[in-house]
This record gives sequence, structure tokens and C-alpha cells, in this order.
Amino acid sequence: MSPFSSVLLALRKRHDLRQSELAAMLGCDQSYISALEVGLKGPPAEQFVQSLIDTLQLESNEGQELLRASQASGRKLTIEVDAPQDVYVLMNELRQNLPRLRPATVQILIGVVRLAHEAAHACEPARRSARQLPQEAAMP
Repeated sequence: MSPFSSVLLALRKRHDLRQSELAAMLGCDQSYISALEVGLKGPPAEQFVQSLIDTLQLESNEGQELLRASQASGRKLTIEVDAPQDVYVLMNELRQNLPRLRPATVQILIGVVRLAHEAAHACEPARRSARQLPQEAAMP
């Protein structure tokens, strides 16, 4: 089950709605709601997610959770044309081995990617405005 599927199912149940009722409110088929909830369909377009947020009158935090879940549920990845060869090798390894990875291994990989992201941002020099520059640098 995808993150979006889990959040959608929980929201529908929290609002005490049947799939057919939610579908009628959104102007779609009950089978589409069912397919979203079980993960047969990938995440819907952002417009549909926004319609869901508006229809259920979700609080800001719930709406953000639904949007994040939708983004996290994408099934396709596009590699930039100018990506290093190592990126292609990594993605091929993941594609071949993903069905056999244990949950603990997946969590380790997520941690490594996040750590690398944080390290890359920590190495970026902070931009300073003229107001933040030391006095001698700010003076003409």
C-alpha cells in the first residue's frame, strides 16, 4: 500500500464516508477511489488532491500530509540526461534488487540518502546580505 493509499483510506474512515459517497462528492467513480486506496492507481493529479482537501475541508496539517503522501507515492523516476554514470548504476541496482530488500535495509538506504542531502546542504556557504556583513566589509 502506498503512502497516499494509507492516508486516503484513513481520511475517508475518519470522515465516516463510504467509497461511493466520497466518489460522488468528488465527481468520480467509486472504482477509482477503491483503486487509489488499494494502490492499483498511482497518486492522482495535484488538482484531484486539492479537490479532496477542499471537499473534506481538511485542516492545513491534514492537507499537507495528503500532499506529501501523494508526492511520496510516485512510482516513476526520471534520471536527468547529464547525471553521472554512477547514478544510472545505482538506479539499476535498486530496480533489480528492490523487490528483495528487507524493510530494515530500505530504512538504512533512506537514512543514507537523507544524511547525504543534509551533508550537501551543510557544506554550502551561507549567503550574507550587506546588513549581515562584518562592519569593515560593509563600509566603503
